[in-house]
Amino acid sequence: MTKAWMLAAAVLVLGGSWTPAEACSCVVGGPMPPGLTEAERRERTLENTRRQVRGLLDSAYAIFSGEAIAKNLNTVTFKLDKSWKGGLPAEFQVASGPFTHPDGSVSISSCDFTFTVGQKYLVFAKASTIAAVEGMPCTPTGELKYAADVVAMLNELAPKLLKPGSPAY
Repeated sequence: MTKAWMLAAAVLVLGGSWTPAEACSCVVGGPMPPGLTEAERRERTLENTRRQVRGLLDSAYAIFSGEAIAKNLNTVTFKLDKSWKGGLPAEFQVASGPFTHPDGSVSISSCDFTFTVGQKYLVFAKASTIAAVEGMPCTPTGELKYAADVVAMLNELAPKLLKPGSPAY
């Protein structure tokens, strides 16, 4: 080992700061058994998604579809099309990475969502308040044009699982 390498290692160990890294990895429903037909694989995928959507109707702060109408470094503004849960206003902001921390540092994650102004999305969101809405990783959040199956599930399940008139409805 060279002296420069040893010095760099000592500086990192003694004076550096380590930040744990996270990888975004989402597995829903486990692996498919071998030998399934394409139709059986699709049916199994839909059933896993249905279970996930049922759970998200309970755990998500808000579930909505809307158009991204403005974007800056840390947020995207949505114009609401439909809300299955959350009591959202006609326009509101959703936190979107990269995130600027109070100390000025910026972080980005492979779990961050990328929204494009002018596109419509289906979003499953978490929040502590309406001012702190952000997308939930490992959900079917994505472009609305690819979400027909999930929207059909929401249209079927939300009226059964959520009480009309409740704040979450």
